[in-house]
Amino acid sequence: MALFYYKKMLTLDPRPGMKSGTTYIKQSQEEYLRLRNWIAHIAQDIVGIVDLDPDLANWFTRPQADFRKKRRGEYYSPEEIITDILHQMSLGRDVPEAMIGRWNRLCAGTPWQIDLEPMHQAKH
Repeated sequence: MALFYYKKMLTLDPRPGMKSGTTYIKQSQEEYLRLRNWIAHIAQDIVGIVDLDPDLANWFTRPQADFRKKRRGEYYSPEEIITDILHQMSLGRDVPEAMIGRWNRLCAGTPWQIDLEPMHQAKH
C-alpha cells in the first residue's frame, strides 16, 4: 500500500436529485504530483500486464458488477477506473474520494492500493 497525504477533504452539497455530495481530496501541490506520477506509473504496469493475456484484456475492458455507476444498471470496467483517475489528474483537478475508493477496490490485496492520511500525521 502506498501512503499519500492530504490537507483536507472537501464535501460539496449534493446536486439536485442526489443523496450526497462529492468529497474531494485536497493535497499540497507536491503531494498531488507525487500521487499523479505514482498512479501513472502503476497504470502503465497494469496495462503492460493486461496486454500479455487476451483473456485478461477482455476482462479489463468489460464492465464489472462490483463497480456500479450512479445510474442503475451501469458499471465501470477496470479500464475506465484507471483512465478516469488519470484524466482527472491530468487536468490538475482534485481527485474525488470515490475515485480513490474504486482504485483501491480494483487493486485490493496488492501494493498498488492507496492509503491517504492527513498531512499533520506526516513524519518528517
